Amino acid sequence: MLQPLYFQDPLLGFVLLDTSKLLEGMLYETLRVQLSSACMSNIAKQGEKQALQLRAVAEIGSAAATILDKDELLKRVVDLSQERLSFYHVHIYMLNETGDILNLASSSGEIGRQMVRDGWHIALNQKNSLIARAARTGQPVIVTDVYQVKDWLPNPSLPDTRSELALPILREDKVVGVMDV
Repeated sequence: MLQPLYFQDPLLGFVLLDTSKLLEGMLYETLRVQLSSACMSNIAKQGEKQALQLRAVAEIGSAAATILDKDELLKRVVDLSQERLSFYHVHIYMLNETGDILNLASSSGEIGRQMVRDGWHIALNQKNSLIARAARTGQPVIVTDVYQVKDWLPNPSLPDTRSELALPILREDKVVGVMDV
């Protein structure tokens, strides 16, 4: 038996119920109502999470528009991104003047700040680096399982890394850095 799933007015989908056991018709209706409620609850939770993420992005954008000091801006962006979006870690690398080295300009948390103090950097031609690949190609790099790709550069300071997102930072269509999550 095919039953529609809906909550108040919007149609959420359909459920196919096995009628071979010939249960009472009212039981099918109860199942349909329960499944509809569960679907709606899940949709509402996803909507709340997306709203929080959008607020975080707006807050990060506001900081970017109002903070004039570059170092303060980068620190605020990595800290807000980690806090509000619940990321494990956030880095921002900037290309040096000659365009061959990505210098760690800002990084979240105490580990990240230590990495900045230590002068952490990645050569642009580094073959096993998702960050360098994003800078070379000017395209985002998204890896859901870093252990499944050959060009991932593990960071011993961040042993719990399982996935990575490297976003090129562009100024007038030219890569100037990479935000790495």
